[in-house]
Amino acid sequence: MLVSYRQLLLSELRMAVSDGKDIPLTEHALQKAMTVNENLRSLGFVLRPDDLVRLAQNDAIDRFYAELRPLVGDVTAEPMYPDFPAQVMKISEAQFRFHQAVHYFSTYDMEKLFGGTVSKGWMPDVERTEKTESDDRLLAAQVLELVSAKDVYAVPLRRLLSRCERLTEKGLQLVTEAVKHVNAETLADLTIPFKQNAMVIFWQIFSDDSLSNRLDLLHAICQHTGDVLKCTDYVLTRSHYHFRTSQKRLLVKLLEAYPENDFRSNLILSGKKANRSLLMLQYLDYNQYSRSAAHRAAVADLRDGKLRSWESQVKYLLAQQHPDALTFIAERPGMLLRMTAWLVRLGIAPAEIQAQLLTHADALRTQTLVTILTKYGADKQVAVNGTLEEQRVVYDLLLPVLQTKLRTMQTPLQGKRVCVQMPEYDLLHSHILCSEQSDEGGYVRSGLAYRIPEQVKVLRFFIYWNDSKRVDVDLHCFGETKTGDMLHIGWNSNFRKAGLVHSGDITHSDAAEYIDIDLDKEVCYAYPSIHLYGGKPSFGDIDTCFTGMMAVNRIRAKVKLYDPANCFFTHHLISKQSRMQYGYIDCKRRYLVFLGQPTIESFWKTPTIHLQSRLHLQAYLQLMFEAQGVQCVDTPEQADLTLVMGKPQSDAEISLLDHNFFFDA
Repeated sequence: MLVSYRQLLLSELRMAVSDGKDIPLTEHALQKAMTVNENLRSLGFVLRPDDLVRLAQNDAIDRFYAELRPLVGDVTAEPMYPDFPAQVMKISEAQFRFHQAVHYFSTYDMEKLFGGTVSKGWMPDVERTEKTESDDRLLAAQVLELVSAKDVYAVPLRRLLSRCERLTEKGLQLVTEAVKHVNAETLADLTIPFKQNAMVIFWQIFSDDSLSNRLDLLHAICQHTGDVLKCTDYVLTRSHYHFRTSQKRLLVKLLEAYPENDFRSNLILSGKKANRSLLMLQYLDYNQYSRSAAHRAAVADLRDGKLRSWESQVKYLLAQQHPDALTFIAERPGMLLRMTAWLVRLGIAPAEIQAQLLTHADALRTQTLVTILTKYGADKQVAVNGTLEEQRVVYDLLLPVLQTKLRTMQTPLQGKRVCVQMPEYDLLHSHILCSEQSDEGGYVRSGLAYRIPEQVKVLRFFIYWNDSKRVDVDLHCFGETKTGDMLHIGWNSNFRKAGLVHSGDITHSDAAEYIDIDLDKEVCYAYPSIHLYGGKPSFGDIDTCFTGMMAVNRIRAKVKLYDPANCFFTHHLISKQSRMQYGYIDCKRRYLVFLGQPTIESFWKTPTIHLQSRLHLQAYLQLMFEAQGVQCVDTPEQADLTLVMGKPQSDAEISLLDHNFFFDA
């Protein structure tokens, strides 16, 4: 799917662009900006007061809403039964199955019989009520951040690359485009703590022969030889395993810009990486262009098998029960952290591991600690080779390490009175998913639990897709009833049961499907999922594939089936997935969670139930507040700072999402 840069800005960073010229602020322009703001509310967005004034001072104000509206996404096709859900609730089982069979025959069977391609299938001739009414406004509008045309590339680039975590697919696309439009000075000023994200910037600089200071820029991106090797591997693939002479010289100079001992140790972290390093050096014609005898000697030792990898040294020391084994591993604190569960399983005393980690806590990544603690704090066994007791040992071992790490961080919260204003989220059931963050999530973070307002009666799971070819996308929803029975709604199962109802399976493009989930019926838990049945290999290959979850109050014939203002979240799917566990819903506690994770099991099987963890978001914030000496207060009026989840409305508010949960502080 081709997604525009501005659509990515809205999806990933919840930013909108004002690209006009500055004009004087007048009362008329301010009134016009307020009208635009009301129109934005119909899309589920609102501008902060400062940005409202900025928009009034921009001559793009007249086209701002019209340009933003297409970026939000829409459902422009009817479901099989346009007066959904009433028609499906009234129809008989026999009539529904007959319609389904005829529709399938008109597409798949007709293609098999005649060998041609069917673009549109047969649809039942049923009543179509004109839908002109809007549902009640059920959800609060989300704050948009306004960014000027001059900052439209540099600000998002800096914002995304400053995070110490992997870029999502959409984030990577945004960065790839933005880096084409900034100058060398901007690139040189970037701080990129997560080096896998540096590969895109590295490639852009590496492939630009016009830059006279390429070596300096590349050196600024890479902290050590290991970073250079990772980036070289990336550009080698992008260059189709062919470098020009000037590029070979550049990379060899870069490798030898780091000390020989750093170069030597990064050549052979493991046997597999050593083989890859040798292959890269071969394509660089390293010996021919090298100017350092010490570095050439290291490469010769690698080729002759004289270098022992760090991984093999660790295994040797542990096998010998060497007293300095932990000290040696702790020279790479991040590796020690990742090896904690394995070391516990080997019988190493947890107190000894903890002591080493506490000593090096300031060098550890908060994201890694949170990821491991979330996993090992789960209420069910998650360790592949360990036991539930080992899992608890690891959690108790690492929790003080996270507390120590949080005390070393410099955040805006230090010593402040802080009010937490996140009424739309259930913090007790929210989890910070770092490495598991969905490529389809964008600003909507995987693992956060959204409260379902009391006035919401139904959750509507929807998808719209369109392509030049016939594509078949299916919605499914699994449910667990109050009596513990499992049920499945989908094309190959029930079409309505226990408060779940499907709008009908369509097998051609320019189509929409819905599943309504009645929160007051028999279902306690619901697990919506999406399956690409045929036509294209992945969601990202479809021209348009737009999905989301919507709050519904009024089920009437004239009420619109889709209302962007009442969507908890929406997504233009662009990933290489073809099966997705979209999320889960706790109907009893009234919250829903977006996951957006690929599912490897067959789509007709019950998906894995999301595990609850001791390190939920509420617990994490409590740890953060204690470590930072925060005094919690009840109202913003009592606070120095107010903590919110999304975009701040004023300078007195701080966004957890924009500050990446303070991981990068």
